[in-house]
Amino acid sequence: MIDILLRFLLVALNIEAILGETSVARRKEMLQKVATTGVDLDNVYDQTLRRIKEQKGDRSRLGMEVLMWVSHTELVMGTIMLDHKFLV
Repeated sequence: MIDILLRFLLVALNIEAILGETSVARRKEMLQKVATTGVDLDNVYDQTLRRIKEQKGDRSRLGMEVLMWVSHTELVMGTIMLDHKFLV
């Protein structure tokens, strides 16, 4: 189960890296890079943290709390469990 989730996460990060480029030419370059070497996960992680921190108001705080909580949990959780945890 965890292996499937990690594969899904890697695919999602690859797509995010490609779509994060600002031109068709740069997207093609990133697609080629991803296809041959994969995504620079440190860069994707840094971009994700930056986007979370740029959120307005409580969204930034909540985003960081979710990230911290998920990174410390020992459970494999889906979106329904996360919704329940942070909406209650």
